[in-house]
Amino acid sequence: MGGSRIPTSPDGNAGHAFLWENGRMTDLNTVTPRLRGDVVLESAQGINSNGWIVGFTCTAFCEPGKTAPTHAFLLIPN
Repeated sequence: MGGSRIPTSPDGNAGHAFLWENGRMTDLNTVTPRLRGDVVLESAQGINSNGWIVGFTCTAFCEPGKTAPTHAFLLIPN
């Protein structure tokens, strides 16, 4: 879990939040339904025993079109 740069990540940007599980890396932006178009989940910071993930949206040097203010996020799997 953490952040991983992608080809469109600007300098100084952590990239996209991801989860590493069972030898597979999953971009959390691709598995989060109803994520607003101007938001990118940039880094995952922690996960608890229920699978709840906390992290931050883009903090600085966001990729083009990702203009939402920085916020913490909580993802709860269903």
